[in-house]
Amino acid sequence: MVSQKEAMRTLITITLMLTLINYVETMVIPAMPKIEKQFTTTATTVAWITSAYLIVGAVASPVFGKLGDRYGKKKVYLISIAFYSLAVLLAGFSPNIYFLIAARAIQGFGYAVFPLAIAIITDLFPKERVAWAQGILSATLAAGPALGLLIGSYIVQDLGWPYAFHTAFILSLILLGVSSKYITEIP
Repeated sequence: MVSQKEAMRTLITITLMLTLINYVETMVIPAMPKIEKQFTTTATTVAWITSAYLIVGAVASPVFGKLGDRYGKKKVYLISIAFYSLAVLLAGFSPNIYFLIAARAIQGFGYAVFPLAIAIITDLFPKERVAWAQGILSATLAAGPALGLLIGSYIVQDLGWPYAFHTAFILSLILLGVSSKYITEIP
């Protein structure tokens, strides 16, 4: 059985990762006009920056959830974060709009963290605490976007849109390391 301390460390780690993923999803919104101008493209093409992420995330979530059931939730969770981190890095160095859209599509694999996180929490916490823990995870759906719009606007305005991805990459690497160390999984 998992100790309460291990379960709480896992919950905090997963909550931070989900907050970052939601942050990155919305930090690009204030950057869209600058990206459109820099790559001299249309608003319709720039809209694919968010659409590509969501489409791949919608497909990857159930697939990665099933893979987590089969090969281990923590392992698939870490693979998802690794894809996500690599894609965030690539997005920050995008030479053109199509590269950026492709990098954002790869980031969609990070969206698969959500069902895996809920499954991990369901395994770790006793039945009477599962709803509470899942409520905390659900709060990241509000906190992350709020931070993304607020902090992302300042980063884009003061440093440029690539730095929004550079800072997110550093945070995602840190959380990947923390996740590999502190997420507990029940086999």
